[in-house]
Amino acid sequence: MPNEKGRQLVLDPPVPPDEPDHMESPAEDRWHIALRWSKEAIAEAAYEMTFWYMAKVGEVIYTARAGEP
Repeated sequence: MPNEKGRQLVLDPPVPPDEPDHMESPAEDRWHIALRWSKEAIAEAAYEMTFWYMAKVGEVIYTARAGEP
């Protein structure tokens, strides 16, 4: 979606599924955890964090400093 600063990614807010997380311990030193979030929801959150992080990096890289061009 274009705006005054360029393009902006607009996503619907993630909605967790109705079923809860499932955890089981098949052995004393092992755990099996099934998250209620889908792979797509986890990937969407990862992309959102990546875009946020890169925006912060861009702010630092392209900020003019005193005495520099």
